Amino acid sequence: MAKKRNKKMEFEVSSGNVFSDLGFPDAAELDIKLRLAVEIVRLINARRLSQVAAAALLKINQPKVSALKNYKLDGFSVERLMTFLLCLGQDVEIRIRSHGKSDTPLEFTLQPINGWLTQTVEIITGRLAMGSLARRQIGLREINLS
Repeated sequence: MAKKRNKKMEFEVSSGNVFSDLGFPDAAELDIKLRLAVEIVRLINARRLSQVAAAALLKINQPKVSALKNYKLDGFSVERLMTFLLCLGQDVEIRIRSHGKSDTPLEFTLQPINGWLTQTVEIITGRLAMGSLARRQIGLREINLS
């Protein structure tokens, strides 16, 4: 009979972001990109789309879908990945809150309307106004503020 070794394995508790744990300087962006890509790939697989069909839906070429499905994300921005989720019929919501505060966070929602994105921004203490120049700069046709 083999003897059991009573050696304790050393480990380090993760921060929740493996890229940060490994010391990547852009860890937060890499984590966001990966989370978005995982959801995009899950949706493509759930719909049983071929890479060619996914490429047509996302308005990119097939090699880019291949890169996406293999999580080679260097050629994709966070904004572009969020746009892919919109193309797949998903709403994208970003929440920003202060450290240590449990108040309602700033909410930022992207939704497709007639081929354009609509941005909804809500702040607990007041309203955010955005002029037409800012709308043009971020490429949005319609802004809904609540």
